Amino acid sequence: KQAENTNEYKCIQMNKSVTDSDSDSDSEFSNENINNKEKNKKKNACAKDFDKANYKKPTEAESKVFFALLKAFNDALTENGSQIAHVRMLSPSRVEALRMLLIDYTQPQIIRGFGNAARSPYLNGKTRDRRRPADFDWIVQYDNFTKIFEGGV
Repeated sequence: KQAENTNEYKCIQMNKSVTDSDSDSDSEFSNENINNKEKNKKKNACAKDFDKANYKKPTEAESKVFFALLKAFNDALTENGSQIAHVRMLSPSRVEALRMLLIDYTQPQIIRGFGNAARSPYLNGKTRDRRRPADFDWIVQYDNFTKIFEGGV
């Protein structure tokens, strides 16, 4: 069986209707801005308002991708001597967080982000501002991951 394209994975809550009250329709960028605002609102709604009642069990292809990402996360921690705790299980909220990341990031990009997290003194709790290591659930939150991927954490 051929694996599905990871960019096609969507958060189940992406189907929820989100309206934008911005009435700036005169701007040449208004439709693009509205689309970006709606996309961000939907992403944040998925990440913050996880609803077990609407949880969609991962397909076999998705499961393979998710478990490969978990293994890559744990491998990055081991290779870098990280203080971040290894992941042992794939919970529904973790499935949804990974689905969100796979909308905008490829598997290699996510793995690169995991390496950045494993090497980060801040995320390992080795700075004056942060004495406790981050955890997987914090790292895979969309906004946090974006900062990690870009090297800002």
